[in-house]
Amino acid sequence: MNTKNQLTAQAKMLWIERGSSDFPYYQGDPILLNGKSWLIAIASTLLAFAILLIPSINGYLGFLKSITFVVLPLVTLNWVSKGHWQAIFKPIKFKDILWMIFFGLLTLTLTVALGYLVSQFFETAKNPIIKMLAEKQTSELVLLLISTLPQLVGEELITIFPFLAMMYLFVERLKWSRTQALLCSWLLSSLYFGALHLHTYDWNLAQCLILIGTARLILTLAYLKTKNLLVCSGAHIINDWTIFFIALIAAKAAG
Repeated sequence: MNTKNQLTAQAKMLWIERGSSDFPYYQGDPILLNGKSWLIAIASTLLAFAILLIPSINGYLGFLKSITFVVLPLVTLNWVSKGHWQAIFKPIKFKDILWMIFFGLLTLTLTVALGYLVSQFFETAKNPIIKMLAEKQTSELVLLLISTLPQLVGEELITIFPFLAMMYLFVERLKWSRTQALLCSWLLSSLYFGALHLHTYDWNLAQCLILIGTARLILTLAYLKTKNLLVCSGAHIINDWTIFFIALIAAKAAG
């Protein structure tokens, strides 16, 4: 099946989609991943996530946790896709850097605005990493910030794997239209991402599903636009690091 031609012939889900390239794996480009393969791939992200949450491992070993959060899912994807793990990535071009900045700042703006609204109706919990940043010495602070880089890429994997798996389920198994499948996969994977943060934010459903889930919609939009996990990872890093640095400066000024 020529998925590129099929995508061109169909009305695209969003004007945001660039070119004629489609998402990998769900229709056989470059290989079809079935339900069993996706269950294995998603399980690897959850295992890596569980390792990341081990509180007793910190410092340099904590950095290894962040590396594992990326490496374990990619190794698993390489295995189930028979060597085609690179299909979720594309070479970075200058315009991709611009898209990183655009979606990163868009996510940040929406997070601030929506965060204010949510706080007016619900109690919200603080991100524990912001408190950690304020308490760290310079060398520890640098290590912690560096460790967030692979961790944020891992957060993209833990979202995009289920997104692509649902595209397979809805299109190949349930025979939905591509537009229906994309909308549902986009929404459900974002809610799933928000739910994964419940333990971090004191099981605050409103904060995780509304605030984080909505921010996740924008970050995934970067993947829908470019079909490149590096772009949504870059946008995620720009968003989170901006928040970290603003919070750090505020904490230092208050201290």
